[in-house]
Amino acid sequence: MLRFESFTREAKILNPLKNFEVEPKIIEYRINPLTGKIGCLVLKESGRPIEKMIYTADRDSLEKLAKESEEKCFFCPGKVEKFTPKFLEDILPEGRISVREAYLFPNIAPYCEFSVVVVLTKKHYLNLDEFTPNIFVDGFLAIKMFTEKVKNVSSIRFITAGLQYLPSAGSSIVHPHMQAMLTEIPLGNLKDILDASEEYYKRFSSNFWETIIAAEKEKGERYIGKTGNVEWLAPFTSVSNYEVLGIIKKKSSFTELSREDFKDIAEGICKILRFYNDKNFSSFQFVLNSGPLDRETPYFWVNLSIVARPGIKSFYINDSWFLPFLVKQPVISIIPEDLAKALKKYF
Repeated sequence: MLRFESFTREAKILNPLKNFEVEPKIIEYRINPLTGKIGCLVLKESGRPIEKMIYTADRDSLEKLAKESEEKCFFCPGKVEKFTPKFLEDILPEGRISVREAYLFPNIAPYCEFSVVVVLTKKHYLNLDEFTPNIFVDGFLAIKMFTEKVKNVSSIRFITAGLQYLPSAGSSIVHPHMQAMLTEIPLGNLKDILDASEEYYKRFSSNFWETIIAAEKEKGERYIGKTGNVEWLAPFTSVSNYEVLGIIKKKSSFTELSREDFKDIAEGICKILRFYNDKNFSSFQFVLNSGPLDRETPYFWVNLSIVARPGIKSFYINDSWFLPFLVKQPVISIIPEDLAKALKKYF
């Protein structure tokens, strides 16, 4: 059944900051409880000032970016209607979808068959503590409306929806927006997660996501709290620093999610963003993982992973070096158990 397995190794150095005394450094190898792979390397007391060095923002640089980027932003009111593309009439007769301030249209440089962008708000820039649940709810609802329409005229079966905020998170546009890719086959890591979840279900006759919620609640080390139907925890094997995982109970696909589910997801995101903001972070990413859209899957529950990204600075250090980016081996300096403890007061 479910196991939280790890092992440690020791690296010894002669530390020049301590008169070249022998100093042991402990590295913990954590095994992903779903896939069985080495999920991440946890650096115990690494001594790297990773929070200040990478994730905190320089407010002067941030304000300058927000101000200078607004003038030419075609996601801002008065421009978004004029300079963004439309869908073909046989796909979406109205061309675009609006849900209050959320505004959905096709990506001008599509990544797949149906690649959409959703401008989330009329405001060009928001501090992390200025995001409200309604902003995300409206964005998710717009994507769901489009998904329901496309299902009727295409063979798409999977969706990957997410957000990257500010250039240091990978966005070329400052204005808050989400993206979604709708495809016939699952993209990237989603296939691995779905396959592993199905294998776990066949092997143990239980849903991994339900099992891990119960286990984390019982242990209490990484469980953070809940917002309605969504349970939040710090993953045992994080993919990046400050990762938080939200699991939507008993919903296997994006199209099963209701407005209330989106509200629960959005409230959790906003709590996490307030935590990030209090640490002087400026950038973040999230991705929502869904099972197949054309059927219910007893082995999978929809989940959302959110992480902090490097802060805006005149010169910043990206946290995705060759080990996590090319080797696909996450290295974590922020202990998940410590992160959960710090986040609990926000829930």
